[in-house]
Amino acid sequence: MKQYLLIPLISAALAAIAAWGVVSWQAVSEVDPVHDEAWLSRKLELSEQQREQLKVISAAYRANMIECMSLQCAARCQMGGRVFEPGVAEVELEPAMEKSVQALLEAERATLRHFRKIHSILTPEQQAKFEPMIRKCICGTMSEGSACAKPQEVGDKP
Repeated sequence: MKQYLLIPLISAALAAIAAWGVVSWQAVSEVDPVHDEAWLSRKLELSEQQREQLKVISAAYRANMIECMSLQCAARCQMGGRVFEPGVAEVELEPAMEKSVQALLEAERATLRHFRKIHSILTPEQQAKFEPMIRKCICGTMSEGSACAKPQEVGDKP
């Protein structure tokens, strides 16, 4: 009898691990050009030393982002498992929502630190090329009339 329960349990665990692997692989493989080391190296005409520095910076960033995605996925799974349970109030889902939001916040922080670390290894000429790329990456999904399309000082009202 225990064997019949063990097989579905093992199958479910393997399916969960495979799904996590696919999601992680897709997230890392769908690279925005500004996160593509080869593309950046060509566009910014990086020296060999800068390319090596970029490899180190990028590896640390990828590891950080995978951790953030894992934390967010875990938090969302906690919410998803209870969201439709009878009698579960929204307030009971708050701790998981907070964990999800914290993971997203850390991912944003990591991305900004990543961009700033790359910026710090560039020459002034390379920085002048890099800065518009990053502004487009950060604001590129915004519509033409949005506040993000027109750079403003922090604290300015759109």
